[in-house]
Amino acid sequence: MSEIRHDSHTDRTTIFAAHRQDRPQVFGSAAAKSCPFCRGNEHETPPAVAVYQQDGHPDTGEWQVRVVPNKFPALTPRDPGQPAIPNGSEPIPSYGVHEVFIESPDHIRSLTQLATAKAQLVLRAYQDRLQTLSSIGELQYAQIFKNVGVNAGASIEHSHSQLLAVEEVPATLQHAFQASQQYHSQTGQLLHQAWIEDARKRQSVVSETDHMIAFCPRVPRFAWETWIMPQTHAPSFSEATQAVLEDAAILLQDIIRRLESLHPQVAYNYLLLTAPFDTSQHDHYHWRMECFPRLDKAAGFEWATGWFLNTMPPETAAKQLRRVNL
Repeated sequence: MSEIRHDSHTDRTTIFAAHRQDRPQVFGSAAAKSCPFCRGNEHETPPAVAVYQQDGHPDTGEWQVRVVPNKFPALTPRDPGQPAIPNGSEPIPSYGVHEVFIESPDHIRSLTQLATAKAQLVLRAYQDRLQTLSSIGELQYAQIFKNVGVNAGASIEHSHSQLLAVEEVPATLQHAFQASQQYHSQTGQLLHQAWIEDARKRQSVVSETDHMIAFCPRVPRFAWETWIMPQTHAPSFSEATQAVLEDAAILLQDIIRRLESLHPQVAYNYLLLTAPFDTSQHDHYHWRMECFPRLDKAAGFEWATGWFLNTMPPETAAKQLRRVNL
């Protein structure tokens, strides 16, 4: 059983999941031969909770995307009828849901190795799982993220992403939601509109489509960090239209290809930041994806202060990304 502890003095929360140290490390030339995510090795993962064929209909034909419970979960579901742990009790079990999106039956490393239609199917699977998990009353928020490469925290080479759904909104995200609400109350403007206007003014837009825009934010933590978000207001990724999902997949692959062109075999992360399941209280928020390469490591100053040292101004990063010939 995993355990969660919170320190009110530092406002830090840690999930203890000792069993995750047993995760396999599957990389290198022999990875495809022993990969639990490849076609034919479905028995090496827990049974799928959702399976997608290329046409987007679940549970028909050969799979293109499988969603499975994580074999080494940081969070575990609460047993039906089990009461919540009273506040102040120790230890506090870390209840929640931890799932893995296996993005292809073929052994690929990066999302850019998928055809665009298959990348769109991955985002469709994200949306479906968010919609499904939002119906579970105990869960309040779900974080979807992708780790590629050892430096980005991946333990398996085969392209995949993950979802952790939790019973409370993490403090850092609560702060982001509150800041968005406060900005709207004070200015009458939505925060994402200010971000997009600022990016255009600074010439930090990298690429855009009819529905989506990708730009380097004004205060990035990492060199070449890029945000991707809808052009029009949208609090929740769960409610994105098919056209928005299609454009999001196009831009996500576009940005990763640019990063990979500048830095071949680069390790990277992306995060999907969306409103909590109770979207009625967060209609001022705007969902986005953050994508960043892991070229530099956080060191003592960053860990002590929460301030990041970045060697690449975002305006320069955007210019370099735009210049990449795809």
